Amino acid sequence: MRYLSRLALASLVICLVTASSWTGSASGIVLCEENVGTEGSGACPSGKTLPTGTVFHAGGGAGNPVKLQTSSGEVECVFSNVLGETLERSNGTALDGDIESLTYSGCGVGNRSCTFTVEGLSYLLLLLLNGSGKYHFIAEEKNNELPRVKVVCENQIMNCLFQAVAWLYSVEFLGSNIDLVMSQQPERLGVNCPTTATWTTRYVLKCLRPAGTSVPCYPAMTEGP
Repeated sequence: MRYLSRLALASLVICLVTASSWTGSASGIVLCEENVGTEGSGACPSGKTLPTGTVFHAGGGAGNPVKLQTSSGEVECVFSNVLGETLERSNGTALDGDIESLTYSGCGVGNRSCTFTVEGLSYLLLLLLNGSGKYHFIAEEKNNELPRVKVVCENQIMNCLFQAVAWLYSVEFLGSNIDLVMSQQPERLGVNCPTTATWTTRYVLKCLRPAGTSVPCYPAMTEGP
């Protein structure tokens, strides 16, 4: 994995590659070692693409808690982590993969603790480049299981299932960071649900490495809660 030793967080971008970079006639999206433009404006140099089957880890926390703003109060989770893997070379303007793990911890509203139970895993991952040259990270249903999270708080102040056909994250390039940002109003199902709810998340990309290897994340990419 010679290329991984050259990887730096500051140079990681998601880039649009031309047809000549892959076999086949379609353009596609890949993860690239070098900074070639933050909004699909450049081609990844030959030999610089990360492989199909790249494991990723993104997390919230460190001042970016997950927030569920509801008519029953604001629920916050101090930490959240998402793990997944890109599975296929893209065909056109989408990169496919799986989201295999999504966890929440340190959750509560006021002085009451809450549990977040993720259901319906694994989710289908799509990394899309839209017609305006903006990237979106989408988690959607797989095997007819909608992405959903059950939230239960002490004293039954909330007992509700929050779900969506898809969770849509915008991809933001902020200096040396790549952030996944989402603000969405999910469907609410259950015996004790708020009348309104907005789910807000900001994840920071923390790790990329080839799947099936023990190669550590590049030191500039800090793994942690």
